Amino acid sequence: MLDHLTTWDWDATNADRDQEWYAYDSAGQRTLDRHVSNGVTTLTVYAFGLEEHLYSGTGTNTSNSYYYTLGGRLLGKTDGTTTQFFLTDALGSVLSAFSAVAGTAAVLANQVYGPYGNQRYSKGSMGTTMRKRCLSAFSVWKIKA
Repeated sequence: MLDHLTTWDWDATNADRDQEWYAYDSAGQRTLDRHVSNGVTTLTVYAFGLEEHLYSGTGTNTSNSYYYTLGGRLLGKTDGTTTQFFLTDALGSVLSAFSAVAGTAAVLANQVYGPYGNQRYSKGSMGTTMRKRCLSAFSVWKIKA
C-alpha cells in the first residue's frame, strides 16, 4: 500500500538533472526508490525488509542484495556470489567490513563516527554508503552504492 511519496530534484548545472522518488508504506518504511540521472532511470525495491533488488528503467533486474541480522544487529550481506560480514558499534553504525572467503578473509574497510554521525576516520573501500533504517518489527541497514 503506497501511503506516501517524496520527490527530490537537483539541477545545479541546468545541464544534468538528478531526481529521486521515494515510496513509503503506511508504517513509514521505504519500499521503493526511483532514481533518474542524466536520463537513466533505476529502481530499487526494498522487499521483506532484508532484501534490495535493483532494476533498470526497462524492468531488467541488475542486482540483488540480501542482508543478515541477529538480535537486531546487521551481520552481513550477500549478492548470491560474494558475502561480506560487518562489525557494528552500539548504535548500529557499521565500523568494519570483512570479506568472507575461507582461508583468505580480510578487512576490506574501517570507519569511525564522531558525535552526531560525522565520519571521523575512513580507510579502505566498502564501496557503499551505509545508514540504518528501522522497519516495523526489526532493523535493517540500507546499503546504497
